[in-house]
Amino acid sequence: MNCPSCNHHMIEVEISGVKIDYCQDGCQGVYFDNFELKQLDETHEGSGSILEEILSQERQDDSRMEKMECPKCHIKMKRHKYAFDSDIYIDHCYSCNGIWLDKGELAAVRDQFRSDKQRTQNVETLISSVPDIGQEMARMEIERDKADARAKKRRGFFSFLNKIIPS
Repeated sequence: MNCPSCNHHMIEVEISGVKIDYCQDGCQGVYFDNFELKQLDETHEGSGSILEEILSQERQDDSRMEKMECPKCHIKMKRHKYAFDSDIYIDHCYSCNGIWLDKGELAAVRDQFRSDKQRTQNVETLISSVPDIGQEMARMEIERDKADARAKKRRGFFSFLNKIIPS
């Protein structure tokens, strides 16, 4: 498979059971097939000399705007932020779900990874910093409780009908 960035031949490498395509002799970008990035995006995931090599690379300028061709299915990939609040732009193939990371971006992705606890804390901080959000969430909680109570009454009514009208 050739690199979508520099057209060098990429090598397939295995990192902790995950096979990825790496442009080792070219631009040092990495191509992940469907869901492979999710197996290596946290700092505790993966090990080995190839991963250390990939993670040690300095991140390059990420201002490229032209769309790249997916090295697997040869359609134009979409360029977008890795996460809503991220400064990392990835190239994503919506056909095969492949992801291209430029040199140094895997380390940046791993540095930005947030645990569920961190995400919850961030949401709570956001809610507490904007009173209107907290008020709206409280209103939604009340509405949800009312809907749950109505559903519970309906279940009770239908179970009553099932007792008096056998199937």
